[in-house]
Amino acid sequence: MALNPVLLFLGLILCLALAVWIVRKLTAGFSTRPSADRPPAQPPASEPTDAPMDDDPPPPPLPPERYYVLAITDTFVICYRPDDTSERVDWADLQKVEIRTTSDGPLLPDVFWLLHGTSGGCSIPQGASGDKELTALLTALPGFDHEAFIQAMASTEEAVFTCWTRPVPSGS
Repeated sequence: MALNPVLLFLGLILCLALAVWIVRKLTAGFSTRPSADRPPAQPPASEPTDAPMDDDPPPPPLPPERYYVLAITDTFVICYRPDDTSERVDWADLQKVEIRTTSDGPLLPDVFWLLHGTSGGCSIPQGASGDKELTALLTALPGFDHEAFIQAMASTEEAVFTCWTRPVPSGS
């Protein structure tokens, strides 16, 4: 039984085409040549970029509380203030957490976390950079008073709400 040479030739061509297709699929992401569907790394110098123009409106200013930046670690929280001062409280030294509300909003910060330690304290405006992480940590403290927190968030008057106090060790 002799094989038809034309069928052998067509089978060989089909195998080669399949091999080329597989190699191209496997190496598609490794090409160093620019392709028509992939944009060049840099726009051509003749095309304008999306740079701000003189007639573009300036970006809106940040709310004042965003200029307060928090650094939160496993051992302490530091609030860096816009006047280049900072306040720090160590978690091990934290004795009481309060929320102070004022009637200064909405143009000025009007809700503040007050963190009290035995060797100092820290006043942090709500909305400071890092405030969401701080809120999550403080509201997770054992015995945190969530009702006081809710009342503070609804307050528009001058008030102080105690949300957490370090429990006194038994036998003291």
